[in-house]
Amino acid sequence: MTNEEKVIQFLNEKFQQSTNNIVAINAVDLPTIGLSEQETIQALYLLEGDNLLNFVQKSPDDDFSMFWRVALKSSCVHYFDNKKTISTNNRRAWVQTYAPVALSVIAIIISIIALVVK
Repeated sequence: MTNEEKVIQFLNEKFQQSTNNIVAINAVDLPTIGLSEQETIQALYLLEGDNLLNFVQKSPDDDFSMFWRVALKSSCVHYFDNKKTISTNNRRAWVQTYAPVALSVIAIIISIIALVVK
């Protein structure tokens, strides 16, 4: 699990206990997340860059001296469901691509063998 996914998982757990899509995070939460302060901040900025959340309030010093409040977007709340769906679709696409190719190669080999045996 990447650092970003750890933060998403934590934020989604906080979201389940919230009445709206804004959740707060501070230094007390870092052991629960399992990341250092700097890693968590980097992950939050990456998630904002990926358009998964917006900052509502954050520390001007980019530390956890005060609560950071972030607004979760739907893509963040459903991140793991979407990831599972994408993985399944990729697997299906792989099978749909390579199964016909494998069958064609087998058919060509059988045709060649049939020609050589005569």
